[in-house]
Amino acid sequence: DAGMYKEDIKAREAAFGQLYDFITKEITTRNPIVIMGDFNCLYKRDRLKELFVDRLNAVDDLVAGDAWVEKNNGNVYPDCGKESSDDDHLNVTEKSEMLDKIVYVNRRNAPIRLVLESVSNVLDFTDEDGKQLSDHYPIEAAFAIERCEIERK
Repeated sequence: DAGMYKEDIKAREAAFGQLYDFITKEITTRNPIVIMGDFNCLYKRDRLKELFVDRLNAVDDLVAGDAWVEKNNGNVYPDCGKESSDDDHLNVTEKSEMLDKIVYVNRRNAPIRLVLESVSNVLDFTDEDGKQLSDHYPIEAAFAIERCEIERK
């Protein structure tokens, strides 16, 4: 499901739904959640915002965000449906959108929350022989953990 064909995109969209269902139906902790890894998607090509981030934010108890969007794109999600190719991610910079994603979810009225401090694209991801360790560049983020006052009812 890593390509741009309709079947690839459909498979990714199904995966977004499965991940949403898992988070909202299976995870019962009040702690924050970090979802990170090789999503093989770009916001301008895939409906990740609509099918995953927006759906999480529609749940009364959840506040979801994307680390790259927040820190490197001025908290603005790229418009889905723009022309792109799989080669778009090859000319990367320190601020480029990556195929890897870090989405984090805080719960309202929880004892702790994550506060995103920084995000960076790892442009030197090689072993000691200079061999690339992945088929594309990863993204990394740093979070602070903040204690929260819990509202008593």
